[in-house]
Amino acid sequence: MTRKSLKKTAVIVLGGGLKKTKNGWRTTNFSDGGDVFGVCGDRLRILAASTIYKVLNKCDRNVFIIASGGKGQYQNTDSPFLSKIIKKELAAMGIPSDLIIEESNSNNTYEQLRESAKILKKRKIENVLIVSNRYHLPRVRAFIGSDDELNKIFGKKYSLGSAEDILIASDPKKWRSFIPKVYNSKDM
Repeated sequence: MTRKSLKKTAVIVLGGGLKKTKNGWRTTNFSDGGDVFGVCGDRLRILAASTIYKVLNKCDRNVFIIASGGKGQYQNTDSPFLSKIIKKELAAMGIPSDLIIEESNSNNTYEQLRESAKILKKRKIENVLIVSNRYHLPRVRAFIGSDDELNKIFGKKYSLGSAEDILIASDPKKWRSFIPKVYNSKDM
């Protein structure tokens, strides 16, 4: 089978929160105490997308990742675009930079879906996995289901991937007890 005969697959990583440290900006962990939206744990999205990419890439060399997110709640700060940090973190995990597309025009979940949909349409993507945290996926599903244009572009070719479930499946020993603990925490 040639590379052209394989279906194009995109993994969309929805951006969330950033944390500024002495070493620069990074996605948030559950231990960061939260931002204006509370505790997000967006780092799990990056870890899950990396895991999924590596699995998919073994059978489909036409896989790429859309790192989605502009400045959002950080518009009036010196922060970089969420997409830039997501791309940097994914590349550090071994994902080739040229297979990570930055979408930085969006400032919230709805806009991330709209802007990512434009990329999917332009590239004629046949399969889509949207990766986010478990608590965030009902909102994503509602946006796609209630917006005719999003529904038309995503249609039946998309699925939702819970970062938590992906990580538990890939390494149950590490994640099975950690994730429920976090979800039952006071901060969450």
